Amino acid sequence: MNKELLDILNILTLIHFASMGGLALYGTHRIWLLICWFKSRSEEKHETRLSFDKLPLVTIQVPLYNEPLVAARIIDAVASIQWQSNKLEIQILDDSSDETNDIVKESVKYWAGQGVWIYAIFRNNRKGYKAGALQNGLRQSSGEFIAVFDADFIPPTDFLKKTIPHFYPIDLNQDLTDQNKISRKRNKIIKNKNFINSNTKDKKIGMVQTRWGFLNSRYSWLTRLQTLMLSPHFGIEHKIRFSRHLFFNFNGTAGVWRKEAIESSGGWQDDTVTEDLDLSYRAQLSGWKFLYLNDVVVPSELPATLSDFRSQQERWSKGSIQTARKILPGLLSSPVSLGVKIEAIAHLMANVCWLLGFIVTMTLYPVILYRSSIGICQVKWIEIPLLCISFSILTYYLVYSIFNRQYYVLTALPLLPIISIALSPFFALSVVKGAFEKGGVFVRTPKFGFSDSSKRDYTCDLQ
Repeated sequence: MNKELLDILNILTLIHFASMGGLALYGTHRIWLLICWFKSRSEEKHETRLSFDKLPLVTIQVPLYNEPLVAARIIDAVASIQWQSNKLEIQILDDSSDETNDIVKESVKYWAGQGVWIYAIFRNNRKGYKAGALQNGLRQSSGEFIAVFDADFIPPTDFLKKTIPHFYPIDLNQDLTDQNKISRKRNKIIKNKNFINSNTKDKKIGMVQTRWGFLNSRYSWLTRLQTLMLSPHFGIEHKIRFSRHLFFNFNGTAGVWRKEAIESSGGWQDDTVTEDLDLSYRAQLSGWKFLYLNDVVVPSELPATLSDFRSQQERWSKGSIQTARKILPGLLSSPVSLGVKIEAIAHLMANVCWLLGFIVTMTLYPVILYRSSIGICQVKWIEIPLLCISFSILTYYLVYSIFNRQYYVLTALPLLPIISIALSPFFALSVVKGAFEKGGVFVRTPKFGFSDSSKRDYTCDLQ
């Protein structure tokens, strides 16, 4: 080989192993989460209740954009939620440009005739996309609390009864002894070094997030794969971050905000395509506390086609990096603990792994070519780290699925590395865009109203 080629191969080798090092850190973080999860599985649960005479006014927001197949379903679901009628306001935020408008008008008219406090807000443009619709509705809302549901979710009728009580610090139905125990436990949590400062004790709970369930998790190999990927995000990541008083995020739906928390943190902003992640970090940096309820599940629909799945993941990848650019400078200079900062970096920058994985794949052959002259015993130092990295990441999903008896998703586990390699160029490009672009088009994920019992269309997975 000539000197110029050797220099190029040497640089590619350095880039390759640097990228592998980044992936190794990601794999190590997954293992740490697993260990924490095992330690927390036996934690005691506390249930709180709210007396009927103290029901607060709640606003439910349902942002829609061209959702004709599921618009009526979500409106029926939120209109059926159990709450005092004069204490429940429902806003249907419809930016649609198709027949969804007519479906919304008809459904809203029906439920309003049944005595439900429900109305639609139509915009003649999509300025700000989902963030713009939510902020516009927020200005017209009356509730002390704001619950948000995307069109593909079906909240259970007792959703508010299971979430709103958690905004209140003391169980009103427990005796004084139990209240004292909870008070002592709360004081211990407030003194935890991970909170911003002593003023945090004066802050209230700002958001309660519930777990996503999946209506069509068995529908196809693709929905099984997504169930495999998303379930630990809630069951492990959210649970561990919440229990260890680390920052975690509102997932854009199936959660309830205190209106004051949204407004005091700057409201919904559209300079990223993950407005939920952005607001979550701004609120927590302002001192608001978040709660995660793993035992409250809201069914939702997973993307049924590969193109829809890719589009959704591209938006999440781009938006998380945009949020990192926006949030991390202020977070790193804030007085939060080092542990919170490290976990926030790991959380917000996790999608960089798509870029690292793409680089590792593209530089693998040049590295093997460069090192071929040193013998098979040395080449193993390429293969062994790759195997270890892949094993640690796959183990994360494997262990969670087994311990939660989700055996049916394990058939999709061998597809995870294949799909990851195949789609990494698209997601890597989204990461690069997120590093340089501000905002962008909010690409809606199509919903079809599919469930596990829906008739299979074997062509949809390739669309």
